[in-house]
Amino acid sequence: MKKILVILFIFFLFVKIFSSYIYVYDKSTNDSIVFVKVSYEGKTYQLKTPFEIQKGKEINLSTLGYKEKTIKVTDDTMYIYLEVEPFIYKPLVVENERIESDILNIKIEEKDLYSIIKKIPQVTLREYNRSYVISVDGLLNEDNLLCIDGVPIVNQQSRTVPFSIFPKNLFSSLNFYKNDRSNFLGENLFSSGIDFQIEKSDKTKINLTFDDRKSYDIDLTLSFKGFKFGKFYFDRNDLVLPYSEKLKNSYQNGSSDYLYFKKNSFSILYIYGKSQTGDPGILGHRFLNSTIFENNRIFNLNFNISKFLKIFYSNNIYTYIYDNKDLKVYDTSKTFSDNIILNFEKDKRIFGTFFQKNGIKSTKVFDINEYFYGFFSNFLFGSLKFSNSFSFSSNFKNDFFKKNFVYSFTISKEFFFKDYIFYNSLKISTRRPTFNELYWSGDIFSKGNENLLNEKVFSYSFTISDEEKKFLGGFNYYKDLIRWVNINGIYTPQNILRTYNPYIGFEYNKKFFNINNSLTLMVSPMILDRYKILLYTSPVNLNYFAFYNFKNFNFFLYFEYRSIRFLNNENTKYLPFYISLDESGVEYNLKNFKLTFSIINPLDLKIESVKGYIKEGRKITFNLKTEVL
Repeated sequence: MKKILVILFIFFLFVKIFSSYIYVYDKSTNDSIVFVKVSYEGKTYQLKTPFEIQKGKEINLSTLGYKEKTIKVTDDTMYIYLEVEPFIYKPLVVENERIESDILNIKIEEKDLYSIIKKIPQVTLREYNRSYVISVDGLLNEDNLLCIDGVPIVNQQSRTVPFSIFPKNLFSSLNFYKNDRSNFLGENLFSSGIDFQIEKSDKTKINLTFDDRKSYDIDLTLSFKGFKFGKFYFDRNDLVLPYSEKLKNSYQNGSSDYLYFKKNSFSILYIYGKSQTGDPGILGHRFLNSTIFENNRIFNLNFNISKFLKIFYSNNIYTYIYDNKDLKVYDTSKTFSDNIILNFEKDKRIFGTFFQKNGIKSTKVFDINEYFYGFFSNFLFGSLKFSNSFSFSSNFKNDFFKKNFVYSFTISKEFFFKDYIFYNSLKISTRRPTFNELYWSGDIFSKGNENLLNEKVFSYSFTISDEEKKFLGGFNYYKDLIRWVNINGIYTPQNILRTYNPYIGFEYNKKFFNINNSLTLMVSPMILDRYKILLYTSPVNLNYFAFYNFKNFNFFLYFEYRSIRFLNNENTKYLPFYISLDESGVEYNLKNFKLTFSIINPLDLKIESVKGYIKEGRKITFNLKTEVL
């Protein structure tokens, strides 16, 4: 026994001698940086400083708001200073550590954007054949915000943005926000926000995916000296449902061209994409001659006027055409948004103003232009953080505070105790109705409602987290929540008086026997009056992701559980719960080459994502990615 203890003592002494402690500081203020992302040997970890690492390794240090730095570990103790890099907002670690963890970052460049989003805690994707609806605590697309590098991509008709035509190579990661962020450069955050981060490296990339359905997509990106331009093309055959049942007229094909340039504080982004998708309808109402055409153009520009003042301009044009020859229906809509933002930042204080013009020309919605003016701020007062956004529309003359005035106010506090981060926030926010909700017309089955009031939310949230675990909870009270209701056979949006959303969750990331495990449990019912559950909301969600590394091979699987989802206001009809092995596979990695083999829905389970819409059956996919320096 004594010999064993001596051997162990010598072993740990040996480890100490050949390891180093790394301290990380802000170069301008000499303040300690608490958390950093450390990358080496193809993996990325989020670590609390100071951290211990083996000598001789070359590591890359990065964290939001600072320039990346690569060093070689040589001394017993090393003090590293990171330079500040100008940024518009600084997300709280507790809201982003799960998404930027080692497990998800490995897959983020390889899968389509929907596959990434569905792995985010608190997010549920409902599949409608080739399209998807994002659900966060039961709230739909209209209640959520999409951004690219913090700049909102606004479509005020329905908040819909066609993810399917977004190129893979352009984005490196995404951040998910809920409750803690009042605004993204002028757009107030009502429920949640998904912010795509543009890939910063100057590497030429080829990304090719194909499957056993003879579908494929290819993304080629050329990068040099700050320029990044490419072509993304996809061709997907009809969906195959469980038990090899082919869903006719469910094909999709399209392409997108993109250009990005960044130098110092100046950047420009252009994306133009188009797609054609068959509309097979739902069970009992199938179409063979129905097609959806989509076009989307995104243009973002930002530059500095001075050291502290920055200008952003964003333009989004989205065109939607629905051609159903079976029903002899031809509908078109074209929405556009112009957003000009002035942002002043100094000493961690942000103040800004913005002007937004939204318009639509449609066969189903009145032609209209909407003008919004507003301002926003983020600042610290002692240990408290305040985030505010106020804006008003020139469209409504009556009920100014109920319709015109849109605001968001958040007060939050973050502090550290031992190895834990504690975060609390209080929030009041509103959301203005979309054009569809206000002005939808020309449809015998549904009609808009110009008398709608703004949605309102009052919320409290908390998180307690360390490097492995995270507890979160809170309470949302929604007033005047907008939902489409069947009134005498016609669906029309109405303000639901009250909706209560208590929620609690647990995330656990731990490595056992060289297997990285990530488990997320969310209990989040949306409760209406008379204790009914909001439609299509799963009160209980469970996600599990496992990842195992062996030499150059990475093995992974993703498992999910969704509780029952009700289909009517009386909660008498529902979709059953399901437990699904959603995906499993293996990756082969070399320095600039990665090959992935995966199986979607390997058990070929038949699952209704929405009433009448069945999730895709078993599918085998191959992905090849290579980089050229």
